[in-house]
Amino acid sequence: MTSCDAIAEELRAALDVYRAGKPARSPVTVLYELSDGDGFRSYHTRIAGDESRFAEGALDYAECDVVIRTTPEALHRILAGELAGREAVMSGALDIRKVPSMQKLMVLRALFSRYTKARRRQASGDCVVAGEAPADGAGGLAAR
Repeated sequence: MTSCDAIAEELRAALDVYRAGKPARSPVTVLYELSDGDGFRSYHTRIAGDESRFAEGALDYAECDVVIRTTPEALHRILAGELAGREAVMSGALDIRKVPSMQKLMVLRALFSRYTKARRRQASGDCVVAGEAPADGAGGLAAR
């Protein structure tokens, strides 16, 4: 079972990988509401050009471009590339409570996609592990 804390670390790592790439043209704020059995734990990501951050805590829906409600397990499977976003929505594993514009949805897709690709490269030995100092100074999971 994947915990909310473990997913928070994956989301932080995904943001680190995203920062190492081309910055987003469109700012986006994502609220993640993760079911923890007793309710929901909230985390949020703000991406605006070269500036981005990840933090625990809820935001008002009006401040968010995207609101995602899911389980830690489902989000882990999406980040691991085991479950496609469209498939997760269709199966009910991922509930997008506030639907963004297509441009903002593409930023979110890039965030997840870059991380999934970096994880695959890491598994094949082509990149450094999160927390190690990579040669490019980009933070863990960056390609060498």
